[in-house]
Parts: sequence; structure tokens; C-alpha cells
Amino acid sequence: SGNYVESNAAINYLGDRMVAFYRFAGDENEDQIWVNYGKADEPWGGPVRISDAPDVVGDIDVAIDQSGNAVIAWIQRNDQSVAELWMSYFKRDEGWTAPMFVSIVASIHAGISDAGFDRDGRVIFVWTKYDPNFGSEIWSLIYKNESGFGQPQLISSGNGLVDNPSFAISDSGLAIVGWIELGQNGRTNLWINEFR
Repeated sequence: SGNYVESNAAINYLGDRMVAFYRFAGDENEDQIWVNYGKADEPWGGPVRISDAPDVVGDIDVAIDQSGNAVIAWIQRNDQSVAELWMSYFKRDEGWTAPMFVSIVASIHAGISDAGFDRDGRVIFVWTKYDPNFGSEIWSLIYKNESGFGQPQLISSGNGLVDNPSFAISDSGLAIVGWIELGQNGRTNLWINEFR
């Protein structure tokens, strides 16, 4: 029973594919993140429950690299109602890790996040961080399966309210992040940042 609230899907050039979804069971202790992964030229592996989160906000992101490794990221609230970014990593021949905390993204409102792989198999996260004292900012973080998380990096200028980050990565390793920023003149502008 329960309602399936949000889903996302990804596929690589080999045909490895995955779909993830958030199931709201009507009980604050039963929100669930599920994923189904299928290797190229094979049937779907079947649904796997990744997390029993106490209060899932949603914003599920998924990605698969060219080796068939995958990542799922989502936002949930902790016991103090603070929104946090969490993730689970899938190694193609080993399966999913336990959920891992990535970062606090908001003290009140839910953040918006995006996740993906670069050409070296590193996972890159970008998200909006909200705080009633300073407004909002765009941050990024790199995760390596072999060594864990790097240090969070501020991407946005910090000159206004920002939201809706999204990014893409080229085969050469160039990443571009775009977001919407509300300027002091009240106009909404599109901003970008590039990094390798």
C-alpha cells in the first residue's frame, strides 16, 4: 500500500538502466526510497529498497556511468526538520551501499539538488543551500568510491537568492552548472559556472 510520489530514470550507452522512486506510505516512519537496476541485455533486477527515511522530501536524482556504476541521491528531513542530502552508490557487480549523508541543504525549506558522473567515475553533487540568515547558495561536492567525499565548494556568487541548479559534463571532463538567481533589481537571471 502507499502512494508513489516521485520517480527518476537513467541509462548509459551500453544499455545499463535504472529507475528510482519515492514511496509515501502515509506514516512518517515509513517513507521509502526504492530503485530497480537492469544490466544491458538482461532483465530488470527487481525493486530494491534503499532507505526507510523518516521524512523524505523528494527531489530524487539518479545517474549511471559508462562502466555501469550508479548513484541515487535524495533529500530528507531529520528529527529537527532540517533538510539533508543523502545518497547511495551502486557498484555494478557488488550492489548498493547503505545510505550515506552528503550535506545539510536547508534549515527550513527543502533544497534542490542534481547528481551525475564525470569521465573518471567520480560523482558530482550540486544543491541549493537555504538559510533564513543568509538566503540561498549553490554548492557542489565530489564523491569517489575509493576515497569518499571531498570538501564542499561554493559555486554561486552569493549576491542574491538562487535556486534550481542543474549541470552537465562533457566527455573531456568539463562540467557546467547553471542556476536561477534573483538580483537586487528584482529581475531573475540565469548564471553559470564551469570547472574541471
